[in-house]
Amino acid sequence: MVSQLVFGEAIEILKHEDTWIHVRNLYDGYTGWMDIRLASPLQASISPDTLLIGKYADALLLPIFRNDIYGYKVQVLGRGAFFPDVLCTDAEEGVYQFGKVNIEVNLEALQNPLPCAGENIVNIASDFLNVPYLWGGRSFQGIDCSGLVQMVYRICGIQLPRDAYKQAQCGRTIAFEQAQPGDIAFFSNSEGKIIHTGIFAGEGEIIHAAGFVKTDELREDGIYDISLAQKTHTLHSIQSQLP
Repeated sequence: MVSQLVFGEAIEILKHEDTWIHVRNLYDGYTGWMDIRLASPLQASISPDTLLIGKYADALLLPIFRNDIYGYKVQVLGRGAFFPDVLCTDAEEGVYQFGKVNIEVNLEALQNPLPCAGENIVNIASDFLNVPYLWGGRSFQGIDCSGLVQMVYRICGIQLPRDAYKQAQCGRTIAFEQAQPGDIAFFSNSEGKIIHTGIFAGEGEIIHAAGFVKTDELREDGIYDISLAQKTHTLHSIQSQLP
């Protein structure tokens, strides 16, 4: 697995073989193969740009259900599910139609992007604490380091690339002593290649996905694992996306 699509993201089909399709995620440009049964066609009149504007689901106010063929409600979505405004049709209060599928949503669970402020970024990142590490993961069921940064910033209305080394090209580089809560720290290997990232939480701490999403100590030379009492990552740079 190279990455994940969260519910509500739009894709472009690049190739079709049997029940598999090679797709591009319109949000971050990432490509990969997926089962065609997990995709639903869109109307040709829908502009791809409008698919990037929507609301996200707040897990604290679930449940979100699908009505199955027998009339039962089945919980299918967790926090981070994405609801593009252009695809949301109010069939009745709290029910959205996506193709042939009806999704019943607690309306209070759908939130607009939060303002891009350091406090919001750190709070959202903290909600991911203890989520298990998953290579390619982008959800509360499993997430990797760059997926964590991307999804946290998405919830706060900022679009970032999927990979850490590309994320490092988006902001403005700042000195270690200038770092503010919500800024992004990047870490490199012995060859200087960026291999890890995390979110500065303030007071010398960083939130990052390494084994699971956790808080460790951030020093000027890198990350120090609190439980192991040793340095685990070498600091490359710190980038700010904050206004």
